[in-house]
Amino acid sequence: MMESPRPIAKGRLAEVFAWPDSQVVKLFSAGRDIELIEAEARASQLVYEAGLATPRMHGIVEFEGRTGIVFDRVYGNPMLKLLSTKPWKLRAHGRLLAELHLAIHRRRVDELPPQREQLDHLITRARLPDRQRRAAQARLHELPDGTAVCHGDFHPDNILVGDDVATVIDWTTASIGNPVADYLLTSLILRLGAAHPGAPLRTRAAVGIGRSLFHWSYTSRYRRLGKLSASDVEPWVFPVAVARLGYDVAAERRQLLTLIDRAAVAATV
Repeated sequence: MMESPRPIAKGRLAEVFAWPDSQVVKLFSAGRDIELIEAEARASQLVYEAGLATPRMHGIVEFEGRTGIVFDRVYGNPMLKLLSTKPWKLRAHGRLLAELHLAIHRRRVDELPPQREQLDHLITRARLPDRQRRAAQARLHELPDGTAVCHGDFHPDNILVGDDVATVIDWTTASIGNPVADYLLTSLILRLGAAHPGAPLRTRAAVGIGRSLFHWSYTSRYRRLGKLSASDVEPWVFPVAVARLGYDVAAERRQLLTLIDRAAVAATV
C-alpha cells in the first residue's frame, strides 16, 4: 500500500511514490504499454545483477488502475537539482557524470536489446525528408556494433547523488551496443536538453546556467579516461543526431536540424 498520496518525484511518463519496506513504486501513466514496462523492469534487474550502482527491482504491481515497478528506495538528490543548489560543484559533478557513464560502458549484459535497433527505430520517427532518414540509417549500419551496456538516456536528472554514493536510475532505453553512440547521446542532451515542464523554476533555470561548463567537464573527462578521440566520435554525429530528433523534443529541434545539416555534409566528404 502506498505510504503517501503525494509523489516523491515526477517525470514525463511516471510518478514515484513511497512504498512499504523501504521501497518506492514507479507508477506509470495510464495507457503505458505493458510490454515497455516489463522491458524496463527486466533491464533494471539485469544491470543490478551486473553490479551497477542502481536500485534493486522487486517486481511489477497494479495500483488503482496504474501499473508500476517496485524498487529499493535510494536516498539522494537528483544531480540536476544540485547543479542549481550547489553551482560551485558544477565541474565536479560533470566529472562524476563521466566516471559513472564509463563504469556503465565497462559492463556487458548480452540479454539487453541491441542498441542499433533502438537507434534505427528513432531515426524512422524523426521528422525529416525520407532521403535524410535513409542516409542516417545507411551511416548507422556502416558503424561498428559494440558489446557495452548503454543507458540511452543518461543525464543529470537520472543520477541520484547521496552522501557517499551516486545511483543511476531509469533504464527504460538500456541496450547493448557501442559506447560512443551512448556518449554522444548524452553530449547532445547536455548541450540541447531542457528540463521537463513539471520541473521547478529553479531547476529549469539551472539547465541554462553553466551548461557549457558542465558539458565541457563531462566530455573532457569522458574522452580522457575513455581514450576517446574526435575521429572516434565524428562518424556517429549524423545518425545519432537524427535519432535524437526522433524524440521530438521541441526545445531541441532547431539546434538539432542545424547540427544534422552540418554532419550530413561532413559525412559525404
